[in-house]
Amino acid sequence: MALINCPLCKNAISDDSRYCPHCRYVLRSETPLESAYDSLVPLLKFGAFWALWGGVLVLAIKSNDWILWSFLAVLTAVAIPDLVKDLRGLIQKK
Repeated sequence: MALINCPLCKNAISDDSRYCPHCRYVLRSETPLESAYDSLVPLLKFGAFWALWGGVLVLAIKSNDWILWSFLAVLTAVAIPDLVKDLRGLIQKK
């Protein structure tokens, strides 16, 4: 990995970058497969989170166990900001 200069804004960027993070100049285009994969990953993470959250919620309601309620609260507090960031990136990309 080496640093190169962006052709548009002349800032130093990685040669592995698809675009310049400073001015968004496209250095190399994505293949359709890369684009589909990048779009699918945040949605899979979002779906997996809510599936896990729903399962723990059902167990917590049935057993009325404070440990499961605590786990649910921690899971929500830790995962939601990351999921929101991923989904915002997906929406802004389109």
